[in-house]
This record gives sequence, structure tokens and C-alpha cells, in this order.
Amino acid sequence: MIYAFYVSFACNLAVLGLFLNTRGRVAKFFERTQQLDWQSVADITGDIGALKRSIQRLNNRLNGMEKTAQSPDALAELALIHKQNQNVTPIQAAPPRVTGG
Repeated sequence: MIYAFYVSFACNLAVLGLFLNTRGRVAKFFERTQQLDWQSVADITGDIGALKRSIQRLNNRLNGMEKTAQSPDALAELALIHKQNQNVTPIQAAPPRVTGG
């Protein structure tokens, strides 16, 4: 029973330490953001948007590279697509209608 008390006491000390750490971090955040004006916030927002777009572009490029790397035999795939397209008959265009009067 005494071990449960010590374990509980240690957990409570750990929670108190985490609380104090979090409180200090929040106070530091408020100190740093007190001097921001709206122009600074707008600049930061624009920078974040540009960074997100560049990350998306990079991810799209990497995904394209992975897709290409997964199918190293691209010529075989192109030949298969060409073979599949030969089975399709083209749609005949209707003769032009004369309109007007």
C-alpha cells in the first residue's frame, strides 16, 4: 500500500512540473507576441501561405517520382495502353446539318 502512495506522489510531482513548464512557455509566448502589429501578422501569414504552397509543390513532385519509380517499365505500360486503344472504334461524325431559312 505504501508503494501506491509513492507512485501517486511521483505522478503528482511530474504533473506539477509539466504544468509549470507549460505555464512558462505560454508566458514566454505572450511576451514575444505583445509587440506584434497587424502588419507583422499579415507578413507572417503571407510567408506561411508561400511556404505551404512550396511544400505542396515539392510533395507533388516527390509523389510523381515515386509513381514513376514504382513502374520502371514505362515502355511496357505505354505498349499496353496502345494495345487497349486499338480495340476502340472511333465515333463517326454526323454530317453537318443545314440550318437557317
